[in-house]
Amino acid sequence: MANNFPREQALVSLLCARGGFEVAEFVDPENDKIETGVDVIARLADGRRIGVQVSEIPTLRDRGVEKRAAANGSAYAMWAQNDLAALQTVVAERLEAKARSRPSTIGFSEIWLALFSNIPEAGAAVSTMILPDAINLVALRLSEPALIASNFERVFIHPIMSRTLLTWTRETGWQVNGDSTVAARSGDELLFDVEARDRWLVDPEGECDREIERVLRELRA
Repeated sequence: MANNFPREQALVSLLCARGGFEVAEFVDPENDKIETGVDVIARLADGRRIGVQVSEIPTLRDRGVEKRAAANGSAYAMWAQNDLAALQTVVAERLEAKARSRPSTIGFSEIWLALFSNIPEAGAAVSTMILPDAINLVALRLSEPALIASNFERVFIHPIMSRTLLTWTRETGWQVNGDSTVAARSGDELLFDVEARDRWLVDPEGECDREIERVLRELRA
């Protein structure tokens, strides 16, 4: 059986760096020999022991198509999902499905749910791509009753090839963290502002290359 921990640890490490969480140590839950329902244990610098459940947001029905294309070792081209309603449904369904899971809280200071999209690697870049226009705060707030009833203290959505981290807590609800290109707005306004969207429209390949380079630098740091 494949060991997914190194990849999941790398994703959580990137999330923690983006969210400003200082991690002292990552631990593989398999070492405890007890089923907890979490994928990564993060011991933070402040002493908290966090159990993190890791999941990706698959935006194409058959993720295997891209994986098989990437397995050939050559360049490949695919269409990403561009139906905004379908993308919003995918995000909502993944949130509600994970909210129904019941990871153990025993031995942890908090349990986090980390959802990743726009993953910059062969076999995932297209089938986890979410267009900026597909995420808005109104749609995310519809998931709050399910999250409140869950075991998760924090929930994150991290589109990696962007400077954005969406965070939910019981106290604050959904919030957006990002740089100046991200509009932390309420209502049904778009998550990304016009300037950012125009850059992608004018030079999508160049913008994608720049985002991938930036993410790789963060992973190597």
